[in-house]
Amino acid sequence: MKKIIVSSLMSSIFTTTLLSQDFSFAEFTGDKKLACEAVLCLSTSNRPSECEPSIEKYFSILRKKAEDTLEARKDFLALCPVGDSAEADKEFQNLRDNIIPYITENCSIENLNRIEYGEYYKRDRRINPELTRSCELLMSSSYTYLNPKYTCSGEWYILEEWNRGTVLERISEKEFRQLPRKETKVKMFGDNETAYYKYVPIKKDCWVFEN
Repeated sequence: MKKIIVSSLMSSIFTTTLLSQDFSFAEFTGDKKLACEAVLCLSTSNRPSECEPSIEKYFSILRKKAEDTLEARKDFLALCPVGDSAEADKEFQNLRDNIIPYITENCSIENLNRIEYGEYYKRDRRINPELTRSCELLMSSSYTYLNPKYTCSGEWYILEEWNRGTVLERISEKEFRQLPRKETKVKMFGDNETAYYKYVPIKKDCWVFEN
């Protein structure tokens, strides 16, 4: 992936860079510098404290109508110029003008690992296996590197299981007797049938970023 020439300030923010352009932010001041920093900060899942001024500036732009707010934020981001390469200009313009303005939340592991509630059975829970719209938008740009992966099965759990953090898995009597009592459960059924179970943790950190 191409890399951007950044000022010492931006270098301290990112260990790896996201964009490739032919300018340095050190040349910019005021809103132009904030606009360029906003593009970078809103393009990554990691937003250190150095990002706060530019992000605060961006989200402080509000108008009475939603469409007017969108246009005003686009105008602010447009203060950040593009590089000399026509190809780079086109891709950067797309990121700046058609992707960043429509980002509504950070594409972070915390936001991806959100709880989804069952549509028909409201007591069901799981970590949503679908990407957020913001992640989808950012991943559509060749100037961003986000590679989230869902590592769970996507199955639903009833509320009792979810709150407890475990599900019951049936096991043999031999395995049952080898486990600590607090990790097991016994159920009795008709005709003197005995069923042995162990508690299996529910994986809730389903989303990870792959290198």
